[in-house]
Amino acid sequence: MNPHGELGTAGGIADQLNDAEAIEVQSTEHQLFGQFVGFWSIEWTGRGSNADRASMRGEVHFRWLLGGQAIQDDWTISSGDGSSHPELAAGIQGTTVRFYDPSFDTWRCVWVEPSKSVVRQFYGWREGDDIVLFSEDEKPYVRWNFTEISADSFVILRETSFDNGSTWDLEEEMRLNRMA
Repeated sequence: MNPHGELGTAGGIADQLNDAEAIEVQSTEHQLFGQFVGFWSIEWTGRGSNADRASMRGEVHFRWLLGGQAIQDDWTISSGDGSSHPELAAGIQGTTVRFYDPSFDTWRCVWVEPSKSVVRQFYGWREGDDIVLFSEDEKPYVRWNFTEISADSFVILRETSFDNGSTWDLEEEMRLNRMA
């Protein structure tokens, strides 16, 4: 018998992955993203391929994984009027798994968006009152800034750089409000 329990049974791996009550976070480093655990509404604004402003709405759910050693957030953002921005018609559906790596004193994050065949690695850290995620996996470089953070809301800004980080362009803004 598997010492970790059977998949899909009480006490099994599925329960361990999602059992938020069993998690005791012991470090302030874990609270960098742990503060977001819960359900959030999203107001997304950005640019379509023709540089016109576009908007969408959605939700994200942050939860602890693997006994409190990682956080997963599942994103679903539905397109508004896709007629003027066909490239946004599918919206955004993806997930991030993130964990604190004490050997680098940074968060390691992986974004997966199957509908667009995207897998991208980010590194994250606290910068003043904000959180910065940075990826140089491929061009363009991407920087996510979590800012205006409070218990019930925060803002995420997505910036891109095509010149190795010399200049940055704001591509997206997401305003999140806690639902539960």
